[in-house]
Amino acid sequence: SSEPNIAAQLGALQARAAELEAQSAGSGTQLQLVQRPEVPSAASSPRPTRNAVIALFASIFLAVLVALGREQLTPRITSQRELGHLLALPVLSGIPFIGRRVSARYARAEYETYQTLSAAIRLALPPRSEPHVMLVSSAAHGEGKTTVTTRLGRMLAQAGHRTLVISGDLRWPKLDEAFNVGGRPGLRELLALTPESEQVAFDAVERVILPTHNGEGVASRGELDVLPAGGRRGGDASELLHTPALQSLIETLRRSAYAYVLIDSPPLLGVADAQMFAQFCDELLLVARLDRLKMSDVIDLREMLDRLDSNPVGLVVIGTRPAGSPYYAAPGPSTPTLTA
Repeated sequence: SSEPNIAAQLGALQARAAELEAQSAGSGTQLQLVQRPEVPSAASSPRPTRNAVIALFASIFLAVLVALGREQLTPRITSQRELGHLLALPVLSGIPFIGRRVSARYARAEYETYQTLSAAIRLALPPRSEPHVMLVSSAAHGEGKTTVTTRLGRMLAQAGHRTLVISGDLRWPKLDEAFNVGGRPGLRELLALTPESEQVAFDAVERVILPTHNGEGVASRGELDVLPAGGRRGGDASELLHTPALQSLIETLRRSAYAYVLIDSPPLLGVADAQMFAQFCDELLLVARLDRLKMSDVIDLREMLDRLDSNPVGLVVIGTRPAGSPYYAAPGPSTPTLTA
């Protein structure tokens, strides 16, 4: 009985084998050689040059992220009250940072804050028989001291006080640009041409002092004048200021008919120029911009003020929020244009 079963199974296997052979023969006719394989000339991996370029850009990206993270984590000053407390100085005015926004309300608020600053200066330093020689400086570059010097000078002149502004930043004479007096003889020439044994003559000073103009192009000499930084270039600014001629120049200005003399100086930190001015000036007005001032700058500035023999009159803080007073929007005369 087993022999028929074995024969049947063997027949089934033979039939299945024949079927597979037929399928294999039929499928083999559909295969075609499209392209002969090519032997690679180099290994597909690793690729040192590519990997080095990728690693370089990845490291730069990570370094930027780390720098941004450290910048965000650096302690900063958040308010004018905090800054005044740290420096132990009164905040005379908080100036809103207008930037490029064109808004009558913001412009009016800025104008009002400079009027407030002018009133505070006149209250703290009323006119006297000789002018107040005030140094306007900041901790670092780009905090707005030139703008404050220019606009405060205009406000004091509008209040009826003869005012002289001096472009004392011999490295970056931005005040010359504000009054369009760049390249004219001025402070450099007075300091460089005065022998150590001579006093700076008032006639020589008067020859380089220039009148400013009002909005209609009319000279207003006797109201607001400017002493440019000078047309000469070259020479070290610190060495030029570290001469007896600087003290002699300021003493000469004390005998003038001005009520206020404002000196736009370099920053107090990093260079010695402002320190040269500070030892001969009566008062020091500090300008600070909140979004640029770091806690380390405030600490260094406080130590600098302790070392200097100066009389800080107060702080002008740039970057405060405009006050929400309805008086800024109240109808009234148009806001005068304040050119920086």
